[in-house]
Amino acid sequence: MKTESNLTAKKVLIHPSFRIKSGENSFDFSAISSRVLQFQKILFEGKISKGDYAAVLAENNLEFIISILALWQIEAIPVLINTRLTKVEIENQIAFCKIVLVSPSQKKIFSEFSIQTIEIELSSKLLPETNLAPIELYKPAVIIFTSGSNSKPKIVEHSFSNLYESFLSGNQILRQSEDDRWLSSLPFYHIGGFSIFVRALFAGCTLILPQDLSMESIRNTIRKEKPTLLSLVSPQLKEIVDKNISPNPELRIVLVGGGRIDSYLIASAINIGWNIYKVYGSTETASFISILSPAEFKLRNESSGKPIPPNIINICDIMGNKLPPNRTGEITIKTNSLFSKYLFDDEFTLQKLSNGVFNSGDVGYLDEDGYLFVEARRTDLIVSGGENINPVEVEFAINNFPGVKEVCVFPIGDIKWGQKAIAVIVPCENFRIDIQSLKLNLKKYLADYKIPKEFCILDSLPKSSLGKVLRGEIIKMFDSKKEE
Repeated sequence: MKTESNLTAKKVLIHPSFRIKSGENSFDFSAISSRVLQFQKILFEGKISKGDYAAVLAENNLEFIISILALWQIEAIPVLINTRLTKVEIENQIAFCKIVLVSPSQKKIFSEFSIQTIEIELSSKLLPETNLAPIELYKPAVIIFTSGSNSKPKIVEHSFSNLYESFLSGNQILRQSEDDRWLSSLPFYHIGGFSIFVRALFAGCTLILPQDLSMESIRNTIRKEKPTLLSLVSPQLKEIVDKNISPNPELRIVLVGGGRIDSYLIASAINIGWNIYKVYGSTETASFISILSPAEFKLRNESSGKPIPPNIINICDIMGNKLPPNRTGEITIKTNSLFSKYLFDDEFTLQKLSNGVFNSGDVGYLDEDGYLFVEARRTDLIVSGGENINPVEVEFAINNFPGVKEVCVFPIGDIKWGQKAIAVIVPCENFRIDIQSLKLNLKKYLADYKIPKEFCILDSLPKSSLGKVLRGEIIKMFDSKKEE
């Protein structure tokens, strides 16, 4: 990990060719800078200052981008909030922030927060000779939430150096230029979507904002704006394949990641002309660190590719010893884009970071040629359609429903979602669980994407001699029922 001392002299400028295209409106660097500096004044009036945490609750829109750049100009730290969460979940996540910035549409949905709220209102008036200050790489840049091994999300802090190093690493493959057009096809509050914004910012690309993130809107935007670069997750790719949608000729590279991706989907997309590059990474690595090209996919379709230099991936046993090729173990990662820390959790930071190496918790192996094969993502974590679902959190919500004695939530492979969450419930004696009522109840406590896609009622759950639920046995049981 880099220290402050060897980075203090390093700065990076936002590329002056960076542009935003939103519907019929186009904003060049001067127009963007003018809005940033004007919104910066509003933030000062709201008593935002250097080092403050500011939650940002906005869609993939101009308001989001301007608010992030304005916060960076005053050296405040944006905290990205998933707009799909419930109000209670959002309240919990913004508790440590000084202020919350909301776009007009989100303010209608999420009002009356317990901390100060500023609506992101942008002026159309242009200021003369506006310039944005360069970014000092060692400073904290962004806070992003990711699911941990318990019900409490982990809070990942990235410095500007992490983001810039990720850009440099990925650019060896993407080779971005001022002529490129990135489509913001993934939500900005996740690292996959935020990285699209960062790449366009540093490379001077045009960032295209669709009306929303529905596949209909993305398809229409692709047809009209003809992007050259695109990033997708499994459900989006599934719809492309199902509807036999052809890519625009200008589209050079399509990154596909965000969890398990069915190889059949990738092969089908390649067959209809999509130039798919399969990637592997995480929130902690500031986007992808390994990549599999379409040509390599033909030879190793289950692989997640090779690490992009200078990224290093090793496979280790439970003692931390490096394993030889084709031996399964924990995936460990050394990269210049590695996160700074888990905010407010020094103990877990030390557990996951050791001498600049990230213990990912993912399980897999490297073959004799150095290709990575990911067999399982973090222990028990469900990655469905690019969203992380913590089964412990879902189980807790289900257990609070009347009549539930025990519950186990687990993933199974799914061609559309990559993985989908299944809930197996044991009801109390002489009690009947109404699944529809349960689903309605869960909507009060969980974001829609966290609610299991399927529910199953059992008389009991398989357990060890110590009474621990055997999650693996339940998954096998469910898979065997599907095959019958």
